[in-house]
Amino acid sequence: MSAPAPSPTGLRVLVVDDDALHRALMLALLRQLGVARPLAAGDGAAGLAVLADSPEAPDLVIVDLKMPDMDGMAFLRRAGAQGAYRFVLSSAFDGGVLACAMQGARAHGLDVAGVLPKPVEPARLASLLAAATRATPPPAAAPAGARWSRATLARALGAGQFEPYFQPQCALSGGACRQVEILARWRHPRLGVIGPEHFIDLMEEEGLLDGLTEHVLGKALAWCARWDGAGIALRLSLNVSPRSMQRHDFADRLLALARTYGIAAQRITLELTETALPEHAADLLDSVVRLRMHGVELAIDDFGIGYSSLQRIAALPVTEIKIDRSFVSAAGASDKGLLILCSITELASSLGLRVVAEGIETEADADLVRALGCTIGQGYHLAHPMAGPALAPWYRQRAGLRGAPGLGVK
Repeated sequence: MSAPAPSPTGLRVLVVDDDALHRALMLALLRQLGVARPLAAGDGAAGLAVLADSPEAPDLVIVDLKMPDMDGMAFLRRAGAQGAYRFVLSSAFDGGVLACAMQGARAHGLDVAGVLPKPVEPARLASLLAAATRATPPPAAAPAGARWSRATLARALGAGQFEPYFQPQCALSGGACRQVEILARWRHPRLGVIGPEHFIDLMEEEGLLDGLTEHVLGKALAWCARWDGAGIALRLSLNVSPRSMQRHDFADRLLALARTYGIAAQRITLELTETALPEHAADLLDSVVRLRMHGVELAIDDFGIGYSSLQRIAALPVTEIKIDRSFVSAAGASDKGLLILCSITELASSLGLRVVAEGIETEADADLVRALGCTIGQGYHLAHPMAGPALAPWYRQRAGLRGAPGLGVK
């Protein structure tokens, strides 16, 4: 169960649609749902002008795909070049077109909250507004074109500037939180909190990723021990590089780190991204076997976006799959996407695997994957990533909202 949705009264919403009647209906519906002063533009060029002239960026931009002169896809690319906006795609085209448009926009690095088929369903729009209301500012971006030097990254690592954030994974029925994913953040002394997309790949190139993984996992285990002391027992999940797992001492070092903080190995899940897995890696398989013998669990992250998903499940002692957010979004936009997601959940269930659906950003997303038999979700609708000190208060508040103070407690 999610927390009560905050009011969308303060949201700034822009509707870009060439159909005057539909535009008027959308504005009326937005006002009815609590958006005090929605904005409107009759075509792509007018929409870009509104974005350029607005003193404050809209929280949500609802874009019709089919418009004359500048269609919705062209508008998205140009608006994305102007600034960082959160989009909703709307169209009377079939769900497959909407799902493809959303995937294409995200491939361009745009933030797409979801799709809104025409005729618009008020409940679906309300769900998207609620998700936008809950949204928090993303981690700070590095300066355009910045490429940190190895020396800078090494100094930051040595100074302890990298830290774990935690994103809860919650039961879709009841809301219980049993596991959190560890996400690396760089608390830069000048730029603030920087997201991993600005440093992870570079640290791997420079040979610093193993040190970062060990440092962040150590801090996360320390937090886990502290939560244990407060009666909050949580599992930890961490995405690791296959290259790191190919080190002959990887298993020994991870198990030693867990022992240092008194955390049982059985409470750790390692996530391997499917597309990053090498075809043949004897050392990686050695690490996997040794860790599984000690109870460490193994998940395939972004399941389904590679080309050999079933082969991976057959070759590795996997205990969990994480369904990529693109499948969740596509299932809400088209019958074809729904059938694919249904097939994935049925396969996992038949194999006895735990399933975590990523990208749960609206109540509609949660309802859909729950109906398909997926029991665990992760995404902004359920909880944002948070620093260690924020997790225990969030946890207790959530337990109170559910009326179950024993939620996840030993």
